[in-house]
Amino acid sequence: MKKILFYFVAINIILIFSCQEITDVGYDILPDDDKLDLVITDTITVRVHTYSMDTIAIDKVPSVLLGNYLDPYFHRSSANFAMQFNMETYPAFHDSLVADSVIITLPYTTATQKYCGDTTIQQTIEIYELVTNLESDSTYYSNQIPIYGDLIGTYTFTPIPGIDSVYVYEPDTIYKVVNKVKIKLNATVAEKFISAESSVYESNENFKSFFKGIYAKPADENNTNAIIKYDVNENTRLTVYYHYPSSSDEARSWNATANSSSCVRLNIFEHDYSETQFYDKLDDDTLPEDSIAYIQAMGGLRVKIDFPYIEKFRELENISIYRAELIVKTAAGVLSPEDNYPAVDKLIVTGVGTESEYYLLPEYIYGTQYLGVEYSEDNEYRFDLANHIKNIINGDVENNGLYIFPSAGSFNLGRSIITTGASNNSMKLVITYTNL
Repeated sequence: MKKILFYFVAINIILIFSCQEITDVGYDILPDDDKLDLVITDTITVRVHTYSMDTIAIDKVPSVLLGNYLDPYFHRSSANFAMQFNMETYPAFHDSLVADSVIITLPYTTATQKYCGDTTIQQTIEIYELVTNLESDSTYYSNQIPIYGDLIGTYTFTPIPGIDSVYVYEPDTIYKVVNKVKIKLNATVAEKFISAESSVYESNENFKSFFKGIYAKPADENNTNAIIKYDVNENTRLTVYYHYPSSSDEARSWNATANSSSCVRLNIFEHDYSETQFYDKLDDDTLPEDSIAYIQAMGGLRVKIDFPYIEKFRELENISIYRAELIVKTAAGVLSPEDNYPAVDKLIVTGVGTESEYYLLPEYIYGTQYLGVEYSEDNEYRFDLANHIKNIINGDVENNGLYIFPSAGSFNLGRSIITTGASNNSMKLVITYTNL
């Protein structure tokens, strides 16, 4: 099977909207004298291409992703992470202590999107000790796998993201299940911490040089289960358990935490699109796909949108554009099973420069939508592009198209199937204007 990491692809999808109607889009913002001259058109030609994402920066992410899944439309994706720890307190380890165990605790996220895939399938994850020193002042990217060494722990479980702490009742047993995953590392790791030289614990720099952190990944890349999101907070920690030789002495513990601003945390992603329906058309603009396009977080896919004939509005002399709304719809309930494979919760739109670089649109430089347009209950995203479209028509900016990609794609899970062209409920650009 051929695997592809972060490649650039282009699918040319042509949308030509054949209807024109008067609606109330933008009507409420018009002066009374202009309402009789209102013209609304959604017949603008739109071309859409699907691309892989540029390599994205992923250091110090607030959430880590772990697992893999087999998506019916996007095929296979996996997420690994690397994580450093800082000392919570300075320990008083010495030779007379007995090492018991080391536990890594990962709290399930409290965010809306908690997983992608099938959480009813058991999964096994592996923990390795990092060999690479992770530097807090360096920039790391989503396809940059740090060097890791020995396997120091494995854990097999069935994920339960999205629940609070609950009590589970079984015959003759009552026990509490908390909304966390706890991974026990090999016994030799506990001994490593207990027997380390005292200088290791004199500073966090020394500690991170001694124990560089962990690298977590799925045990089997061919699993079909789920990618789970875990928050990085005060409960994301490494705990060393130990006791004194006296059998009557209770166990003690010492913590190192991962939520310090000086701790590097990396998400690393891999996608395999080789068995998707769109794979044969990737990188080939001569083979248009006229029904759907694809957006995926985790450094996956974005779309480029072009309006090749938008300059023809210059032929309509003396018009005033009041609204230009790009309505991006998904195939929820038809093609996309969003219960297990949620749509991207927020999308960002940017302009495309002459060298294909990103730039912020005037609508989003100072507005809250700079952080992304939210996915609505109507299964769509709506982008206000009035100023940008005006600038194109006036010749103030080049008509190089738009990029649309996931917000916070370095630690978000979603993927969206965008309806285009031949779809009954496809993407459209709706322009509201009046004649002056």
